[in-house]
Amino acid sequence: MQQNNSLNLIEVVAAIKKSRNQIIVFVFLSLAIAYSVLLLIPKYFQSTAIVVAANPALADKARFFNNNIQGLYSNFGSGDDLDRIYGLANLDTAYKLLVDEFELISYYQLNDDSIKLRRRKAVLLLKDDIQLSKTDLSQLKISVWHKDNKTSAAIANRIVKFVQEMEEGFWKNNYQSTLENLQASIKKMENDVKVISDSIKIQTANSAQAMLLKNKREVLLQQLQQYQKTADEYQLASNNKTPALYILEDAVPAAKAEKPKKLEILFLTAITSFCFGVFASLAYSRNKMA
Repeated sequence: MQQNNSLNLIEVVAAIKKSRNQIIVFVFLSLAIAYSVLLLIPKYFQSTAIVVAANPALADKARFFNNNIQGLYSNFGSGDDLDRIYGLANLDTAYKLLVDEFELISYYQLNDDSIKLRRRKAVLLLKDDIQLSKTDLSQLKISVWHKDNKTSAAIANRIVKFVQEMEEGFWKNNYQSTLENLQASIKKMENDVKVISDSIKIQTANSAQAMLLKNKREVLLQQLQQYQKTADEYQLASNNKTPALYILEDAVPAAKAEKPKKLEILFLTAITSFCFGVFASLAYSRNKMA
């Protein structure tokens, strides 16, 4: 006759009751070990900054001089503008800047290899400590984890500032470049006007040559006036600080550590150790029946 090695529900409950003390001891021992390990694990604080993209059309110089189109511009950008902000925040240039400014090579305890390789390793480690996420409300959340709560907030806010500087720099450099070209043209035209005026002085007042020179000077003066007006507009646009983004929430130092999540880890440890203890007791009971 073949022996049945399976356990029915009554036998399972009986086996668990019989081994309950050992299971409880195992659970508490597992919790004690887990808690001791958690005390040794460094605490990480999380700080988050939340921003939205500004409308890049706000940098259009025409907005400053045409009252009829000012109301056509929305203050907030589109999803594409948010993608651009995200891309700037995720540049290696930004991470390298953060590594240098916050001395993260020392923070990550990178002592071997060349300085370039240590810097690269620090960038990769920093990327693991930074999370960029776009929300359904077209917001960009910049979350940073660090062992120091003040530093985590400072890094998050520095990323926001970096994006602002980059985006606003694009617009400013574009206007500044155009302004420099206009100023060069204005200077050349002023010299031409001076040369023509000097030429007129040596001509007979009513001569045909003098009339041609005067007409040419008049045209140049009109062009010079228009160029100067345009240059003034570009100068005003260049001086104007058009926002690249709007800060909805600055990052602030966290009041408590976010990692490790002690309660969650201890809860999972208790569940896992209990299940393992039950499984071990059932396996032991089944082996005795065999």
